[in-house]
Amino acid sequence: MKLVRKILSFGFQEKAYAILLGLILLTCLVPLYGLTRYAIPFYDDYNYARPVWIYYTLSGSTLKAAVVGAMRNAFTMRYAWQGTYGSIFMMGLVPMIFGEQYYFLGPVFLITIFVLSIFTFVGVLVRKVFEGSVWTMLGMQFGTATLFLLLIYTAQQGFYWYNGGVHYIGMFSFMLLYLSLLISLLYGGSKKWLTILGVILSLPLAFFVAGANFITVLQTPLVALSILAAVALLSKNKRVLLWLPSLLVYALGFYFNVSAPGNKVRAAFYVGRALPPVRAVLASFPEAIRFAREFLDWRTILIYAMLIPVVWRLVKTDKIKFRLWVFPILAVWSFCLYASTCTPGLYGTGANDLSRSINLIKITFQAMLLLNMAYAFGLIRTYLPKLPDFRVSWVAVLCWLLVWTFFYKISPDRIGQYSAYGAHYYLTSGEAKAFHEQYDNRLALLRSDQSDIVFEPYSVRPWFLIWKDISGDPMAEENQSIKAYYGKTSVIAGQ
Repeated sequence: MKLVRKILSFGFQEKAYAILLGLILLTCLVPLYGLTRYAIPFYDDYNYARPVWIYYTLSGSTLKAAVVGAMRNAFTMRYAWQGTYGSIFMMGLVPMIFGEQYYFLGPVFLITIFVLSIFTFVGVLVRKVFEGSVWTMLGMQFGTATLFLLLIYTAQQGFYWYNGGVHYIGMFSFMLLYLSLLISLLYGGSKKWLTILGVILSLPLAFFVAGANFITVLQTPLVALSILAAVALLSKNKRVLLWLPSLLVYALGFYFNVSAPGNKVRAAFYVGRALPPVRAVLASFPEAIRFAREFLDWRTILIYAMLIPVVWRLVKTDKIKFRLWVFPILAVWSFCLYASTCTPGLYGTGANDLSRSINLIKITFQAMLLLNMAYAFGLIRTYLPKLPDFRVSWVAVLCWLLVWTFFYKISPDRIGQYSAYGAHYYLTSGEAKAFHEQYDNRLALLRSDQSDIVFEPYSVRPWFLIWKDISGDPMAEENQSIKAYYGKTSVIAGQ
C-alpha cells in the first residue's frame, strides 16, 4: 500500500511541469513551421508588393530600396485606399519582392513574431509585475503561446497568407512588444541609460503601432491608458510620466491613420452596410457574446485546466494586493475591452466576417479570460492563505491527456480546429507538396513569354495554403492583380 500511495503521489515539480508545457508548444511549432515552405502568395500580396517591387528593381535591388519603396507605397495608399500606414508598410515588404521562392519567409516571420511577442509580454508581466520565478514565467509563456497558437481561429489567414496575417497577427504582435516596453519602464532598474533608451525606442514603436489595423489601433490606447490610470490611482508610481512622450506620439499616429483621405475611398465600398459610431459600439456587446459562445468550448477549457498549476504559483506574490471589490470592475473592464475588438468591423463594413480579424477577437477573448482566472485565483489565495502549493500528479496529467484525446477524436473538424494538426495533416498527406508543385507550374507560365495565361485548376487545395483561387473571369480582382504583377494580357483559371 505504501508503494501504491508513493506512486500515486508522484507529481511534476514546477520545473518539470514547465518543461512539459514547453514540449507541448514545440510539438505545435514543428508542423506549423514545416508547412511554411509550401505557402504561396495571393492577390493582395501582388497588389501591395507590385509598387514596392518596381521601385526595388529600378533602384538597384538593395534592402534600402525595398524599405524606401514600402514607405512610398504606404504614403500613396494613405490617399488611395486606407490610412493604416504601419500595416501597409509591412504588406509592401512581402518577401516575394526578392523572388517568389522567398515567400515562405513571410509565414516564418509571422509565427516567430507572434510567439516572441507572447513570450515578451507574459515574461514582463510575470517577472516585473508579479515577481514570479523563472520557471513560473516559462510555464506561463509556454502555456499561453500554446493556447493562442493551437486554437487560432484560422491559421491560413493568421500565418500562411502574408498580407492578411501581417495586417492583423503581425501588428497585434508589435502591439504586445510595445506594451511590454511601456510596462518595463514602470519597473526600471538603477541604470538610467536603459530607461532613457526605453523611452527613445518607445517613440518610433508607438508611431508604427498607431498605423495598424483598427482593432489594434483601438485596443492599444485602451490597455495603455487603463494601466496608466490604475498605476496612478493605486500605486502612485511617478514613472508613468515616462509614458507621456510615447502616448503623445501614438496620438499623432492615430490621427494620421484615421484622418487619411483614403479611408473615405474605402468606406464608399460599404455604404449602406457600415454602422454609425454609436450603433457600432452598442452592437459590439451582443456581437462579443455571440463570439464568446463559439470560442468557449471544451478545447479552450482543457487548456486553461492545464494552466491552473502555473497560474496558482503565479498569484502567490506579495507584489499585488488582490481586493474583492476590484474583481467585478476587472470583469466588466475586460469584457468591454474584448467587445471593443468587434467595434471596428461593425463600424467599417457592418459585419465581423473576416477570419483574419476574428483571429484578434478570439485571442483577446482568451487573454481576458486568462486574466480573470488569474485574479480569481489571487483572491482565493488571499482569503484562504493556508492553502498549500501542490505538485501536479502524473495521474492528473494522464487523465487530462485521455480526456483531450477523447474529445480530439470526436472533433468534427480536427484540421480547422487545431492549427498544429492541420499543418501536420497537409504535410504528411502529401497535399501541401502536390499543391505547391502545381503552383510552380503556374509560376513557370507566368515567367514565360506567353501573354494570355490559362491555368489548370488545382487538383488539391489545402485550406491552410489557399482560401480562394482566381476565377475564369479575367476581370476579377484577383485575376487582375496577378496579371498586373507579371505584365500579362490576361490571366484566368480553366474549368
